[in-house]
Amino acid sequence: MKISEKGMNERDVFAQLEAFRKDDLKWQEGRAFGYVFDPGKAVMAVGKKAYNAFLSENGLDFTVFQSL
Repeated sequence: MKISEKGMNERDVFAQLEAFRKDDLKWQEGRAFGYVFDPGKAVMAVGKKAYNAFLSENGLDFTVFQSL
């Protein structure tokens, strides 16, 4: 994939991400065994919120970002 010189708008970014996903296994339909962890919608929402809270920090150096 070539990186665009001018960037992409949000709609096109998510359209491209969905295109990448098109051949993935449909785990939400119960068609995966051992490849995913589905904790349920409530726990998944908390996990996504926590992930977003620390999205910009780099976890490779815990001496700089001890919170991670």
